[in-house]
Amino acid sequence: MTTAPTPCPDGWFAVAFSSDLRPGQVRRSRIAGDEVVVYRTRSGLVRVTAPHCPHLGAHLGRGGRVVGEQLVCPFHGFSFDTDGTCVATGYGTRPPKASLRLRHSHEANGFVFVWQHHAGLPPQWDLPRLPHDYPHTAQTTHCFRGHPDDPGENSVDIGHFAHIHRITDARPLHTFTTDRHRAQLAVTGRKILGPYGHGIDAVIRYEYWGLGFTVIDTHIPRLRIRGRVLNAVTVPIPGQLQMRTRISSALTTGSTPAKGPLWLDRLLATALTHAVRPQYVRDIRQDIGIWHHKTYVERPRLAEGDGPITAWRRWTRQFHPVHPTDPVHPTDPAHPTDPINPVHPGARP
Repeated sequence: MTTAPTPCPDGWFAVAFSSDLRPGQVRRSRIAGDEVVVYRTRSGLVRVTAPHCPHLGAHLGRGGRVVGEQLVCPFHGFSFDTDGTCVATGYGTRPPKASLRLRHSHEANGFVFVWQHHAGLPPQWDLPRLPHDYPHTAQTTHCFRGHPDDPGENSVDIGHFAHIHRITDARPLHTFTTDRHRAQLAVTGRKILGPYGHGIDAVIRYEYWGLGFTVIDTHIPRLRIRGRVLNAVTVPIPGQLQMRTRISSALTTGSTPAKGPLWLDRLLATALTHAVRPQYVRDIRQDIGIWHHKTYVERPRLAEGDGPITAWRRWTRQFHPVHPTDPVHPTDPAHPTDPINPVHPGARP
């Protein structure tokens, strides 16, 4: 018998947008049921720590402040350097041998990520730093019930593209490929626009870095539009998801964003991104409405055209502390793909 994937996987997960943290700012966040404090020093360094001062337990995210490169406790004024070491007390006496419990963190692509591992292992891979090809980006955040596999598994569920998102004739351009913590899939389809059924061809490329970060690149050759969506999914508490998204788009020349005059490029990119954002929000809310009420089907009844869900689930097992011992679905040459049925938090055995 298989075991449903666990609610708090291993990997890198976002706890903030980079724009949430100005120099000197302190914020609170959650990951895998644990509260953390995220702060940026005056020079721009980002640190993530357990929330309580090792002196007498004050909450550093409630009244704590940044002074230069140090985080200062609101209770007794103890100061902690960027390596977590206590370097001063509030009374000018010798500081104790104490340190903050810093979390492994990484700022990239407009997000602040924290490494999460059930056994406390250090980071097992690095996240990419993507080139800044788009001059304007819009951001959204959605919170909802679900399982951390849901957003990623949704994108390999090609069978729902037409039924939910009006993308017809969807098919993979290549097999679902994996390389340890990284996976890729490219899909082509025809997006139906407006009430009269007019469609336009698009190519969507997905690149997954664990379960916490996905890069989605869309190209519409006929309109010379290229877009990028960066999804960062976090489990603040078991059974709940928070998805931070950055949306960018631009007119293109060939395969890259257009290189016109700087002011014109930014103006067009800004207008296009603001036009695309509402459509993305509508699409993702359609998915969220379904994820919110779904349950996990361990042995789904497959149909041809559902998408590479078996391959996806096989790949994602590595990120869950409890790994299934049996295949999620027996091999069936008549059904090389399988349907999506992510986990509903309340249905886990």
